[in-house]
Amino acid sequence: MMCSRGSITRASAITMKAAAPNNPNETGVLPAISFANLPTAMFSCSLEPLNLGHLKQLNQMTYFLKEIERLYNPAGIVLFRGVVKEIEYAGYCIPPGWVVIVAQGLTHRMSEIYTNPESFYPERFAPPREEDKKDSFL
Repeated sequence: MMCSRGSITRASAITMKAAAPNNPNETGVLPAISFANLPTAMFSCSLEPLNLGHLKQLNQMTYFLKEIERLYNPAGIVLFRGVVKEIEYAGYCIPPGWVVIVAQGLTHRMSEIYTNPESFYPERFAPPREEDKKDSFL
């Protein structure tokens, strides 16, 4: 197998284009993810195994995966969680043992939180935009 930076970039771009929903971003163009700015060492055929340090350098991949999970959450529309410690929310006391329903499938599509929430736009998670950090409950 021949390893080169170009072949990995092309293969990754093709895979991501195929995996991305057919939903153009705000510019009307399907997003492309480029690994051109990553260290060449990450793409060499060295004996060094891929590690967490390498993966942390893949910011665009992180944005892509966050956007896929935002639009197509593998957990579904709602989550049920048991309260283990008393909490207060909006002036209400929620005691241990109660079940809380988290509707992340709905909040992930709220225009009050996300700009054009129905659009596939991974860059919404990149600085300085970082829409996922605007609200403390996301």
